[in-house]
Amino acid sequence: MERNAFINGRNIWSTWGAELMDGALEAILTPPPVKDYIENDSRLEHGIQITSSPEICKMDSRELTLPFFITGNSQSDYLDKYSSFVSELVKGKIALKIPALGKIYNLYYLSCGKYGSYGKCRGKFMVKLKEPNPGDRKDIV
Repeated sequence: MERNAFINGRNIWSTWGAELMDGALEAILTPPPVKDYIENDSRLEHGIQITSSPEICKMDSRELTLPFFITGNSQSDYLDKYSSFVSELVKGKIALKIPALGKIYNLYYLSCGKYGSYGKCRGKFMVKLKEPNPGDRKDIV
């Protein structure tokens, strides 16, 4: 689990008792798709012609689902952290900084696909996010 991550400049562990669960880094590191290639389907030739060059081939937006786990010291502490975490997500724009990867990812909140309660002080979120421009990632300096 990854505790050393930041959402909008705030450490997820110290602020919300949250951590990225196993599978999150794999989801983030999955390469984005490319946009459709330019095709020419001439009736005068067999098959199709596909134009593919580095100048023309561009990355497309992508959706990813990240698992978060939140832990509180008591039920009231958990509910406070839960409310604050959800409030931060629904603001929309999320700058997700992951020092282990050396990047800041610019994402937008879409939905919480699944929530699971693990007692009165812990919960798991499957947060669905959109990365509108995978070329807009920033290196951590």
